[in-house]
Amino acid sequence: MSLAKRYLIFVIGVIIQSAGIALITRSTLGSPPISSAPFVITKFSSFSLGELTFALNALMLLAQAVLLKKRFRHIQLLQLPVTVVFAAGLDLFIKKAP
Repeated sequence: MSLAKRYLIFVIGVIIQSAGIALITRSTLGSPPISSAPFVITKFSSFSLGELTFALNALMLLAQAVLLKKRFRHIQLLQLPVTVVFAAGLDLFIKKAP
């Protein structure tokens, strides 16, 4: 399988995952552990769930770089674009839900 096809399938999977989290959150069934802190903060701030999810993931990536120091590989920075897609999907699907 080509690398482009693998990336496409991965991005589709991230979008489906963000749709699932948005549906679970909007249906008041709860929220996944990774989204619980941003979800609670959205109740007391003007930030969206996607914005806070991105901020938390970026903070965790920074912590990972600090902890690993020289063992941190720069390829790990590719987590940021994936987080942008995930956060944008969250915001899109949260706003689209009735």
